Amino acid sequence: MPEPLPPHMHRFPMIGGNGGFIAIGGNIISTIHFDKPIADLLLKLIRTYEAEYLIDSRWDYAYSGSDEHPIRRNIDPEQRAKNIQLDELQEILKMVILRSLNAEKMLEELQRLPVVLYLHGAEEEQVINKMNEIMVDLN
Repeated sequence: MPEPLPPHMHRFPMIGGNGGFIAIGGNIISTIHFDKPIADLLLKLIRTYEAEYLIDSRWDYAYSGSDEHPIRRNIDPEQRAKNIQLDELQEILKMVILRSLNAEKMLEELQRLPVVLYLHGAEEEQVINKMNEIMVDLN
């Protein structure tokens, strides 16, 4: 079962990663990740706009933001998952864009992809997942 969770929770039914995975009785029964063409486009945008990110795969993640960012303090506090390089990700379940060189232009490009966009003002980040949801803050 999921190593990042405390042992007493391994058998609980759960949905995680904004719907990216479902587990019942300690077994993962479903994961939903980006199709490769969409994932490739999202990664291209990250590189183009030199975005800082948190990207979740099945258990591990890729994080490029500051250690001081509030989201960093909440990522795997018991250090059970691995922070891996972007190119090591096998599948991508969810992306959080923490900041980029040009958030408005990146937003325009995201709007061209087959996803639904939500503006999110409190955390100044863009959350993108296979469930066709994106939350963006332009501040």
